[in-house]
Amino acid sequence: MRTLSHLSPSSLALWEKDKETFYLQQLADTKIERPKKEAYSVVGSAFDAYVKAALIEALGGEDTFEKLFESQVDQQWWDFGLKAGKYLFDCYKISGAYDALLVELRTSPSEPRFEFRVSRTIDDVTILGIPDCRYQTPEKMDVTLDWKVNGFCSNYGASPFKYFSSVHDGWGESTAPRSKTHGKAHGEYQAIQLGGIEIGAHYLEQTNKDWADQLAIYGWLLGSAVGDENTIVRIDQLVCKPRPNEYPLIRVARHGCRVSAAWQTQLWSRLHTCWEAIQTGTAYTGAQREMLELQASARAGADTDVEKWIFEASQKPFMERAR
Repeated sequence: MRTLSHLSPSSLALWEKDKETFYLQQLADTKIERPKKEAYSVVGSAFDAYVKAALIEALGGEDTFEKLFESQVDQQWWDFGLKAGKYLFDCYKISGAYDALLVELRTSPSEPRFEFRVSRTIDDVTILGIPDCRYQTPEKMDVTLDWKVNGFCSNYGASPFKYFSSVHDGWGESTAPRSKTHGKAHGEYQAIQLGGIEIGAHYLEQTNKDWADQLAIYGWLLGSAVGDENTIVRIDQLVCKPRPNEYPLIRVARHGCRVSAAWQTQLWSRLHTCWEAIQTGTAYTGAQREMLELQASARAGADTDVEKWIFEASQKPFMERAR
């Protein structure tokens, strides 16, 4: 069993969802390949590369698109990612969200940062993350921003999560009629002023708990204390409505608020509990570790695509039977 070097928002989520898969990916002596990304996750990474590169260049930096794209998108998906990511970025600009964000970034007292790796140890727990963007309000209050793409490859699409401050269509009227919510805020959105900008009075965990976990951890990584409500979090959410034989229609919902002190406190408790269980060796029994090490060895020894597929298809049911 390997030593765990750090926790991240995604590893905590995996631990709480499936401890056996966590062991296979993070702790097994025999390292196995991570599951390859599917199309639905590739589009978000491709869009990220486009929007970050454009913003960096607009703020006076160098063209970083090729570096960002190739580091975030698996080579097998490059052709798909280039086209789908560009489409999403064009829709993002049409919606007005790009220009609105650029105005905020240009008024930041400190230089905005994009796609950077940061780690921090708090009370012996080491956490690591890669925030999408970090900047400040005119009154020097920190803002952590993340982009989300939901429903691009779905037959059913996605809708904006509640409490958005605005949602705008990413298409012109010649493409399709305006959506009913275009240019509007969520019906329960209540605005307050903080740090010289407008945000929602609600907390992010009321919109999406996974988002709250991720953005709270990013805030801690960048120096905020656990429970500090003076870090603003923003999400630009691209939601997709499918169309036959075409890319989906895109709307952009903008979210801005905070993560509550109460949520941060219980999140820290979850992180600490996970870390302690793994570091002290109480997370898995000896029999569980032995079984999982055998599975990791079997997976690593699968030579053909068929063998790998059989292992992946049989792994979860086997693990459930072994509990």
